[in-house]
Amino acid sequence: MTSVAEIAPDLYRLCTEVRDAVARVLDPASIRGRRRLEWHYLPLVTSAAVTTAALAVLVDSPVLVYRLSVATAIVGLALFGLSLGIGPIGLLVRGRPLPISTDLRRDVGILAGILSLLHVAIGLMVYPDVRSYFVYPMAEWQRRLFLLRLDDFGAANWTGLAASVILVLLLATSGDWALRRYGARRWKQIQQLAYWAFGIVFVHGVVYQRLDPHPQHALVVIFGIIVAGVVGLQAAGYLAYVARADAPSGRTPR
Repeated sequence: MTSVAEIAPDLYRLCTEVRDAVARVLDPASIRGRRRLEWHYLPLVTSAAVTTAALAVLVDSPVLVYRLSVATAIVGLALFGLSLGIGPIGLLVRGRPLPISTDLRRDVGILAGILSLLHVAIGLMVYPDVRSYFVYPMAEWQRRLFLLRLDDFGAANWTGLAASVILVLLLATSGDWALRRYGARRWKQIQQLAYWAFGIVFVHGVVYQRLDPHPQHALVVIFGIIVAGVVGLQAAGYLAYVARADAPSGRTPR
């Protein structure tokens, strides 16, 4: 089991790798860096920015910060779902699993994590007192036996915090150096925490939608499509994997 103390320095190393990656991108000799920038980051960042702006207009709320919070949440969830769906899609199309790590899946996951954490930062600006997200207002302390919020609002925020911690861990171990350091098997086990994070994010989103005083019917539909798409792809990928494992190898016995 990876300890927190072991993972914490990885954030610094991630920043170092990002810096080195930018340097490689700017280096004409780095074909891989240019390809990731031109074919992954530029179109994904552009699409995410345009979609976020469009969804912010669609959100029914007079508060700009709240609209941006909801918009970044939806786009971050979509990228998160895409990162989880690349593996099953690759298996269904190619007929065999993708490698342990691919640049596309990693880059989509990195952008999903960054946008999701941006959603958290923006969301914490909706209300003036950050403590109110996790602790009951001071005026209610005398009649509360437990100060931590356990109502729907608190549950939504605590689940969001849990998902954020996992996303930070995933981002901190998303670089090439982490794959070399932990080895393919252990690195894959760490990255599979993304499935837990997605499940927690689903609960977080459902609870928050219950609390929204404005009917966000279009956004609820989008949210449902994303979740259903991820679940459907995972199920299809699992069935294809099992069918492939049970199929005869086709080799002639010696």
